[in-house]
Amino acid sequence: MSEIKYVYVNGCSYANGNGLSGSSDINHYESMGGIKTIPERYSYLLAKKFDAVELNDALGGGSNQRIYRKTFDWASKNPDKLNNTLFVIQWSYGSRNELWYQGATPDETGQPTPPSPGWKGNWYNSYFGHDGYTSFFTKKKPFPTSPEESNPDYILPNKQLSDITLRYALSLQSFFKLNNIPYIMFDGDMTVRPPNLIDWKDGSELNRNSKLGKLIDFSCWVDVGFKNYAKDRLTECNHPNAEVQIEWTDKLYSLYQERYK
Repeated sequence: MSEIKYVYVNGCSYANGNGLSGSSDINHYESMGGIKTIPERYSYLLAKKFDAVELNDALGGGSNQRIYRKTFDWASKNPDKLNNTLFVIQWSYGSRNELWYQGATPDETGQPTPPSPGWKGNWYNSYFGHDGYTSFFTKKKPFPTSPEESNPDYILPNKQLSDITLRYALSLQSFFKLNNIPYIMFDGDMTVRPPNLIDWKDGSELNRNSKLGKLIDFSCWVDVGFKNYAKDRLTECNHPNAEVQIEWTDKLYSLYQERYK
């Protein structure tokens, strides 16, 4: 196995260090660009163990669609770094997705304004069941991010949500294995999803025994969700605290040693 020079981390708010000291003073572009970091975050601590560069591509509220897209984007732009990169992928909630938007956006009064000249649009975090209009006019955002704003007729059953995540995971895993690239995967939160998403904030449950689940090699997955491991050791915004970050780093490093050394 080649020397690890880069630790690429992707996920949602569990991976970007939400609630840790200094997390409110750093944005995604600074984190991914190496301009700033969060010293308490497991991605930084894990990179230190390898004396490697931390590349944290995680974004709060991010979907598995985004995690999949951004990971492949980085890999395609950095083929010369792949053999020296450890990929650590934290899967988000299957109920999330992302939508492309290039239209008008609301101004400070909520009135739609035309896009700026040259702006060609961008990806926005969303949830299944959203049409985009509720948030556009009442929240002054292009797309809603709260399940309470969802149309229940468009909310997927847990089987479909599980399958979505498993397809993304299977595809990324196959790419890593084909190219002999070290990787680790885990769930941010393994909370079981109730039947009605409207009555519940978030949730995910991967069915490892489904037909898709049986195609995946779980030997490089952490056997517990990050938030589930933390239990009550959480920040004020209910994310794993600094103490848990240290333990999680050791857990990831031990799995790497076990699987790749």
